[in-house]
Amino acid sequence: ADILFSNDFDCIEDEQVEVSPLDEESEDDAIDPLLFVQKYISSDDTVKRQRVARSLADAMRWTESDSDVEVVLLAAEQLAMDIEPRVRIDVIEELPDITAFCLEDSRSIDIVLNRLLPVLAKYLCDPHDQVWPQPPVACVNPWLL
Repeated sequence: ADILFSNDFDCIEDEQVEVSPLDEESEDDAIDPLLFVQKYISSDDTVKRQRVARSLADAMRWTESDSDVEVVLLAAEQLAMDIEPRVRIDVIEELPDITAFCLEDSRSIDIVLNRLLPVLAKYLCDPHDQVWPQPPVACVNPWLL
């Protein structure tokens, strides 16, 4: 069989690919998620707060002490009340993973009941219809295990 080499890319038109600010790499990608949460939790930049919300479960995995866990829980609670619906959406998507992590340690059931369940309850009452793009059962499911 003959192998033909040709430049097939000449026929492909240049496409404009829109890159979300959330997908752009930055120097902050090199720092651990817990430090990222601490650094940007109170940022005026909505995109940074979204990135913090999306890193909450990873940050929880980096926790080594009760004070580290407290940082993540306070961030989740703060972002749950964020003015921007997109940030609140990202928090609700992180809740199942955070909950699953907490339930691995039987001492953390109090965290689920006293800290994460109230965050979920806030979402159930959220006036913005985009905050619930998926059925609430998908967010509660790990709590039922």
